[in-house]
Amino acid sequence: MKKKIGIYTCMIAVFAGACAGGGDSIDAHGRALIDLGEAPRVSHLVSPPAYTEVDREVADELAGVFIDQDGHEYYAEALDGALAEQISDAFDRLAVHEEGLATGGISLVDEGEVTLPRVLGGDGRRAVGAASNTSPFSSIGEYTIQLQGAASCDGFATCSMTCSGTLIGSRYVALSAHCIYDRGPDAWIYSNVPGAPSRGTMCFNGPTGSVCRDVTSRKRSNGWRTSGTNRARHDFGLLRLSSAPAGIPTMNMSSRSTSSLRGDRDVSQHGYPGTRPNGTQNQPLELWGMDCRMTDVEALSITHNCDTTGGHSGGPVYYLSSGGTPWLIGIHSGGAAFGNGAARVAGTSTRDWLVAEMVGW
Repeated sequence: MKKKIGIYTCMIAVFAGACAGGGDSIDAHGRALIDLGEAPRVSHLVSPPAYTEVDREVADELAGVFIDQDGHEYYAEALDGALAEQISDAFDRLAVHEEGLATGGISLVDEGEVTLPRVLGGDGRRAVGAASNTSPFSSIGEYTIQLQGAASCDGFATCSMTCSGTLIGSRYVALSAHCIYDRGPDAWIYSNVPGAPSRGTMCFNGPTGSVCRDVTSRKRSNGWRTSGTNRARHDFGLLRLSSAPAGIPTMNMSSRSTSSLRGDRDVSQHGYPGTRPNGTQNQPLELWGMDCRMTDVEALSITHNCDTTGGHSGGPVYYLSSGGTPWLIGIHSGGAAFGNGAARVAGTSTRDWLVAEMVGW
């Protein structure tokens, strides 16, 4: 009972942005945080992962979480499944919302699905423009890590690595793991520009202009480092911001089942690409995206045929309810010959992980 009370206390604080962690050795869930020493670092541009086949393999259980904070890397064991489910249930009750599910009663055969490359023929993306500071678009932010030096910037003097992300808690952002951790050198991605926020900055389109916060800590799934292949289902992580971005709404995380998702496949995807569809340089906080369809729904991953390019990584795959409320279905990972891959959030252990790892952090 004592642990349950603690969960609800921290759950409320997540929405208020005020729940502190459990110290250097124990986190809010009673897990030991194992200090692995100074966090391994790398400072260079990272490309979205490329996939060579449709991902149909079911993932192993989440084995734990790696945390980049205070200059050190920490490891914590995975939460007990029952506790993670309890926390997720508490999150849903305190959010005071109910998702309307539209199943459609249709079940399509997976093996017969036709998927598309990330840009097929003409690019269907459109600039959001003046509506960028309204829901659902204002919940989608641009994550930037500043870099310098020819070795870090592919021969240029300065550059920046950008991804997209979604505000899912008062100061917590869901995005792709590959935006924060490079599996090549097995290291966290850091800025090498003196005076720049070392873990990057997250900016949103607010009601009266840009709203930016420094990133103070990051988490990634254990599976991203250990899977051995570029699999969308492992490509998810979390950012903790220095404070809640004022005036920015959070996006709800969907609980829709596989049958529901397969029955109603209409979605949208938006993000902050490095270049516009016409090839010119995109401007900061210039949001692009389109409506499209999910072409495959697996246990922990989805594919979709929204057009995307570099910079969309980490952005949401989502839908709007009949009342206009946005619901996060997946986290866009990267393009491939068979379609765009995303880590599925809706109704999965990935959703439970995102909820649980926000609590008390």
